[in-house]
Amino acid sequence: MNNSENVSVRGTLSFEDIKEFQIHHLKFLGIIAFITIFVLFTPLLFIAMRIIFLDILRVNLLFIQVVLALILSLIAATLMYFWFRLVIRFRSTSEYKSDQQIRSEVIYTFCDDGINQKRSNSNIYYEWDDVISIYEHQNMYLLYVSKFKAIILPKRFFETEDQKELFKQVVCKNITTQKTKWL
Repeated sequence: MNNSENVSVRGTLSFEDIKEFQIHHLKFLGIIAFITIFVLFTPLLFIAMRIIFLDILRVNLLFIQVVLALILSLIAATLMYFWFRLVIRFRSTSEYKSDQQIRSEVIYTFCDDGINQKRSNSNIYYEWDDVISIYEHQNMYLLYVSKFKAIILPKRFFETEDQKELFKQVVCKNITTQKTKWL
């Protein structure tokens, strides 16, 4: 295998990298939770507004009841979203502080045979069949090797744009297009 078919990058993951990974990894869950809270709270709050307006105030202002239910549901969903962001920050901090390996320099080598991940005292090899999906984000690539585990590859690890393009070529050569989501 000649050198042009290999891409080697190195770097150290930062806390911001871990936090960004957690945000991307849990984004779908956050959206589902936001929508669920909004959809569940709206009818419950509408019923509460009906009780308050009809039984207590003895007024039937349907439009105001609907608007209040929607606004309060939106507030509840937004509060849940901010709580979710706080949980992501806590989870990222905990992960980053507790994992010594994650803070050590890593060298990735991508070739037609697979992916080699080398850290100070460990060497992990992944075949391309082990990769279930690859996502490109603004600042990083995420190569998922299981539903919850990904190789976090910040774009700053690449020294040149040519290296990024060669990486994409190696990936496209070895991974089906259904598994990749490029920007």
